[in-house]
Amino acid sequence: MLVKRIGKERIYAEAVDSHIGNWFWDAAAQTRIRPVSQPEYGYSLPQSSDTPWEFTATVVVQPKPELPDWKALDVPFVEAEVPAELVDHNCLLYGGLTESANWPFVGPDGPFSVAVRGNLSSNSVETIRAGVLDGVGIGLFARVSLADELRHPDVIAVLEDFIGDVRDISVIWPRRRFVPARVRRVTDFFAAALPQRV
Repeated sequence: MLVKRIGKERIYAEAVDSHIGNWFWDAAAQTRIRPVSQPEYGYSLPQSSDTPWEFTATVVVQPKPELPDWKALDVPFVEAEVPAELVDHNCLLYGGLTESANWPFVGPDGPFSVAVRGNLSSNSVETIRAGVLDGVGIGLFARVSLADELRHPDVIAVLEDFIGDVRDISVIWPRRRFVPARVRRVTDFFAAALPQRV
């Protein structure tokens, strides 16, 4: 009865007008476009309720930024000359050190520490070492941990004039009358190799 009085085209037109906005914004969300203007719609009314129906929407969208290849950027490294300048650097924190966020140094007036921070913290020295080698930031290591890497031209030691602590390295095994041959080989290896590497 309503179709006869109002007309099928008018009913379809009102249905489209009341829903097309929601359909458009659903489609925009699914395709991840960001409109910056109101859409202009284009459509033809369906011939029947069984006919597939489509509409078009013309809209100005937010352009996608074109970023340069950050790996190709040449950013010079500014070397810290005194420990206080570490506050301006990304310091990689190794949780295996008791002073992970307060790095110890020795100056003319004796020992002191500098509070540092950075965007990478790990209990794995391998993770911190990988971060240093990838240029993420500065790490605090025992020299023996980086003996091979320090020979690489892209890795430099900084603040060496302020590093005065000597740290012991201990190899521990259970007290026994006879030391297994494999343990003796390890201790002999360290005794011969470490003085050459440090």
